Amino acid sequence: MKELINDGPSQRKKDRRKTNQDCGYDRRVRIRRFADLFLSQPDPKKNEVKSENLAHTYDGEKLAVKFLNASGWGPLLNLGYFELKQLPFLIGGLNHFQKHLVKKSVDLLNPDSNELILDLACGNGWTTHFIAQCGARTIGVDLCQSHIEAAQKEFGNLKNIRFLQGDATRLESVAAPNSIDKIHCLEAAFHFGADGRKALLNSAYHVLKPGGTLVLVDITWRTNCAEQINEVDPENSFRQTWEMEMFEPFESYKAYAKTIGFSEREILDWTKPVTKRLMDVAALTIYMAQHRLTRKALELARPDYAAISIDEWKMLVGELRLSQKVLGQTRYAAYVFTKS
Repeated sequence: MKELINDGPSQRKKDRRKTNQDCGYDRRVRIRRFADLFLSQPDPKKNEVKSENLAHTYDGEKLAVKFLNASGWGPLLNLGYFELKQLPFLIGGLNHFQKHLVKKSVDLLNPDSNELILDLACGNGWTTHFIAQCGARTIGVDLCQSHIEAAQKEFGNLKNIRFLQGDATRLESVAAPNSIDKIHCLEAAFHFGADGRKALLNSAYHVLKPGGTLVLVDITWRTNCAEQINEVDPENSFRQTWEMEMFEPFESYKAYAKTIGFSEREILDWTKPVTKRLMDVAALTIYMAQHRLTRKALELARPDYAAISIDEWKMLVGELRLSQKVLGQTRYAAYVFTKS
């Protein structure tokens, strides 16, 4: 694709002339972005280990994911958006609500047929495919090779989709500067770490066209003290399960985005329809499974629950309580930023 080819010496000269015309605060910001993007080289071995760990997080071996899969999680790897009027769809599993979250997120992106769009941390490619159905040329990027292979197998034959293994915090290895119309990142950045999330914003700004849009949907910490997670997860169990360090403070995303040059278009708080209602659904299911008759009823409704042993159902009570404590201190937010 032409948009993915670096512009060459003439364009670089133009970029340097443009940079040299800036001064003061804008110049310092550009220099800082340059340093963040190009002086901190990624460690390939570290990325390989991280890729393997992330793939293991979602492969169904961990009890929390085994429970979600049995609850109808499907090929998508997000929590889901639960509206009260749609709760009867629970009989069919969680996948309906996951798809609804994708639709809500992509609506913020508002893809157009003439645009080139990156879908970051694309997982198995379902969201990338959903964006591409709007006619946009869409590139799914994921660090995990197994995810890319699954996405390529399912959707790679479509002419306006491409899948690449790549680091969402190093997008300059995927796209040329000022070449991308829009970027979408749904519920993945909490895996990246604090430095990785800053690198994501820097990198997105670098490859977006002027006026381009970044839609970033993520779980964030309610206060500015992200270290408070140590109080509710003292043994690091929640963070080990979900392969993460700390959540980004809610205010930090918009503050840092503004620092590097993004304009804030919209910020939406989706905590209640996403994390709170998912916890309510999980709690009802797990507590029903603690009793033989109601557990049999669950297994009749969803046969996959039979693969969860009685001991595992008991362990899930502890995991549920920990998740309620941690996620009770978070906000689920959708940010829409525009490159100035």
